[in-house]
Parts: sequence; structure tokens; C-alpha cells
Amino acid sequence: MKKLLVILLSLLLILTFTACGGSSGGETEDEGGSGDSAFQTAADEVIVATGSQFTTLDPALNTETVNEYITYHIYSGLFRFDENGEAVPELCDTYETSEDGLTWTFTLKDGLVWSDGDPITAKDFEYSYLRVLGYGADAAYNVYDIASNVVGAQEYNEKALEVGN
Repeated sequence: MKKLLVILLSLLLILTFTACGGSSGGETEDEGGSGDSAFQTAADEVIVATGSQFTTLDPALNTETVNEYITYHIYSGLFRFDENGEAVPELCDTYETSEDGLTWTFTLKDGLVWSDGDPITAKDFEYSYLRVLGYGADAAYNVYDIASNVVGAQEYNEKALEVGN
């Protein structure tokens, strides 16, 4: 009797694990049943897995690593880190630093456009930095980072907070 029970339990376990297995090749069909793999992407798509729910897609408000996984893939900047962790130009073509290290001049690559086709200009970068500085306490960590490294940023931030009150 015990031997029959062990055999039945073993068969039940085998059936359970077989039923839980994925399709051959590890691909999942989409809901429409077209047979396309849910893991296949077009050349301009990327799938990013995260360990938890992200809380913001606004890089100016981001203070969590999980958000960085997403924002890294949907935003571009003047520079990006390469596979060796080195900063390499992304949207800037060239840059120059003054002798005293206080003035940095970036030249944007030609032909940069927003998703709607409008050209990306230096004013767009200026706006993004001033936007962060105007956020105040909601983005205190990010504001501190810019305000402590950019001449005049702290004063701008203080004026923005006065206007916002």
C-alpha cells in the first residue's frame, strides 16, 4: 500500500511540474494567439525588468534605484556611461572647459530632435536645470546636487522658493 501511495504521489509531482513548465523554447505567446513571443522586440524596443514598482518617471524627482532602471532607457543626456563606466558624449558633440574649470561649453550634435520633430536646443537643457532648481523640497536631494556644484544655482533655488510660497 505504501509503495502504491509513493508511486501515485511521484506521478502527481511529475504531472504538477510538467504542467507548470513553459512552452518549448521558453517563449510565451501573446494574448491574441498569433504565436509571436512576448520577449521578441523590434530594433527600437527594450524590455527592462525591475525588482519593484517604480514611483516616478521624472528624473528631477527620482531618488530610487528602481526608477533609474527605467529613466536610463527613456531619457538621453549630454553624456552616458559606456560599458566600462566611462562618461562618453551622447547628445553633445564636443565640450570645452575653461582654464579655471568653472565654465563648461557644450556643443550639441547636429540634427537632434524631440519625438514630435522639433529641434533640441541649448534652451531645453537650460529649462531642465532651472526646473529642478525650482522644485524645492520635493526634489531636495537633486536640487542640492546641482546647487552645490553650479555657480549661482543656490541663489536661483532660493528665489524660486520665495516665489513659490
